[in-house]
Amino acid sequence: MKMFLINVHLSASNGGIRMKRQLESALLGMLLVSLAACVPMQRGRQEAAAIEVEKIPTPIASVSRADAFLDEGRLVVAGSLRRMHEIKFPGHVDIVLCGPEGLLERKVVTVPRLSSNRKGLMILPFTATFNLVPPPGAKVRIRYHKPLFADEEGLECAWPGRVP
Repeated sequence: MKMFLINVHLSASNGGIRMKRQLESALLGMLLVSLAACVPMQRGRQEAAAIEVEKIPTPIASVSRADAFLDEGRLVVAGSLRRMHEIKFPGHVDIVLCGPEGLLERKVVTVPRLSSNRKGLMILPFTATFNLVPPPGAKVRIRYHKPLFADEEGLECAWPGRVP
């Protein structure tokens, strides 16, 4: 009787080891498949644009992160807007692409969920696509622009050292 119980215990433990290995293999396979699915999404971001990105701070909300990269012959600017407190009247993000001779293109990006009633810190993503490849020496300037303030000057292509 003791011999039978030992054999049953050993065979059950061997089956448990096999099952554990199968489970580990299945989890590893699922992890590899999910990582492989992410590769095509990152394809366009491989080519970073050799362009300076200037973030201009504002008191209500500020651009906390901004990156420029080339995707299929177009310049893409992606970033995050950091909102510190509730905003009653949401504004937008002004993005200007400046070349050595001046303004190349201007984009106005609305940021979804910016007028949320949620209190406290919110970080919201934004993206803008320019249908051109910037020339050498180009620069991107980004700023949050609050609404209802027409007296606030627009975002231009002037920066220290550049003669307009």
